[in-house]
Amino acid sequence: MLEALPVGSAASAVFEIDTAADELELDAPPTRHLDLRWLRRDGQTVPGDPGPMVEAVARVALPGGTGHAYVAAEAGVVRGVTRLLAERGLRPEQISGKAYWRRGLPNAEHGEPTKEG
Repeated sequence: MLEALPVGSAASAVFEIDTAADELELDAPPTRHLDLRWLRRDGQTVPGDPGPMVEAVARVALPGGTGHAYVAAEAGVVRGVTRLLAERGLRPEQISGKAYWRRGLPNAEHGEPTKEG
C-alpha cells in the first residue's frame, strides 16, 4: 500500500517484526514523505501483545485534514490501535481495521480469526 501512494503523499507506518533481520526495503520514490518505523519484539514481547503497538502508534504524528488509517494485525492489537486512533480524533470512516489472527485461537477455514473467545 505504501509503495502505491502517489508521489507527494505523506504516510506513517509502524510494522511489528520479530528482529531487525525482518526489515524490508520499500520501493518508494524519494519525493514521498514516509515515516516508517520498525517495532522489533527481539524476544521481549509475544506476537499479538497490543501494548507495544499501541504505545508506538501513540507517538506517531497524525496529519491534519483528511487521512486514513489502516490497521491490520492480531485482533487485540486492532482493537487497541483503533480505540487509540478514535481517541486521537479520527472518525470511524477514517479507520479500516482488519484482524487477520487472534492470539490463542486457530483461524477459521476461510483464514479469518474464529469468533470464539
